[in-house]
Parts: sequence; C-alpha cells; structure tokens
Amino acid sequence: MSASFHRGGFTMTELLIGLVVLCALFGSVALVQESTMDSMSTSSTTGLLNEEAARAMNILSSEARWAESGSFLITNQQGWARLDFRVPVGYAGEPIWSSGITYAVVPSSGDSNGDAVLDEGNLVRTQDDQTEVLCHDVVAGGFTALPAGDNIKVQLSLARLDRKTNRLVSSDVRTSISSRN
Repeated sequence: MSASFHRGGFTMTELLIGLVVLCALFGSVALVQESTMDSMSTSSTTGLLNEEAARAMNILSSEARWAESGSFLITNQQGWARLDFRVPVGYAGEPIWSSGITYAVVPSSGDSNGDAVLDEGNLVRTQDDQTEVLCHDVVAGGFTALPAGDNIKVQLSLARLDRKTNRLVSSDVRTSISSRN
C-alpha cells in the first residue's frame, strides 16, 4: 500500500527566493525615495537662493532706476562691484537729492555658505552710516556692474551648500537698469 502524502506550504528554497525578491523590491523603493528626498532638498535650497537673489536685485534696481545720472559711480571693491549714487527725495524748483547710497559686498566673517572656503560676502546697502544686509552667500566676484550705453548691467551670483546632499547650489540673477534722471 502506498500512502499518498501531500505536503502544504513552501520549501526552504522557495522561501529564500521570495525573501530575496522582497528585499530587492524594498531596496529599490528606498533608493528611489532617497533620491527623491535629495532632489527635493536641492530644489528647496535652490529656490531659497533664487528668491534671496531676486529680492536683493529688485531692491537695488528699483532704487538705482531713480539715481541721479551724474552721481552714479561704479567701482571695484575687493573683487566685487560697488555702486554709489543719489536719488531724489523732494523737489523745490529743482530736485533735492539724497545723501550718498552705496551698494557693495562686505566679506563674510565666516563660511556662511558652508563650502569650506572663506570667499563669500554679503550684499549690503549703506546710507548715512545705516547698513542693511540684502543677501548673504555672494560668491567671489559674484556682484558685477558694467555700463552699457545708457544702462547698467548688474549681475548677482549666490551659492550655498545644501546640507542634506552636500552639493553646492547656485543662483545667478541679471538685470539691466536704465536711470530715469
């Protein structure tokens, strides 16, 4: 008499193959998730940098647009541009001009962008001994201004280390300013 034996379940080999397939699936999902998180972090840092650069450039260009053309002076200060000018603050038969306004980069006291190189600065606006920092992380030589006919072409370049990915991300904003005075 022969007994028919039917066994239920999986063999050890089948279980190991299933476990390997499952681990490979979870591993690939984890890699995709990490890659997505890195991309999101880099995009976020880039967005913040772009926003900071655009804000600083808007402030500068809005004010410089009203500059007295004869007072506009572009010089070089420590490898970065320096802009000096005056704007109208009133009118009494002729324009009344403000005291001097300066836009320049002041070197950072530390490694503000985290790239392990002390070469960045802060774009500041100074008038009457009052200084306002417009943005940080200006790269070496990353603030330029060049006359172009009746216009001035201004460029602002920022860079910051993305802490999650350890990648240096950058922003570059350019504008052309036409003086109205």
